[in-house]
Amino acid sequence: MREWEIFKDPDQNEQGEHPLPEEWGDIYLFDPSNLGWQEFIFEKEQKGF
Repeated sequence: MREWEIFKDPDQNEQGEHPLPEEWGDIYLFDPSNLGWQEFIFEKEQKGF
């Protein structure tokens, strides 16, 4: 969801990312203080554990 993303630019056109080797894919940055993001990622972590 767009409101969860962290952007590189003030116009919010480019999401922040941590580049990794092409065969791995990149890690995109999200706002850890956003409650919606927290609920989403905690649910995914619970399924993983």
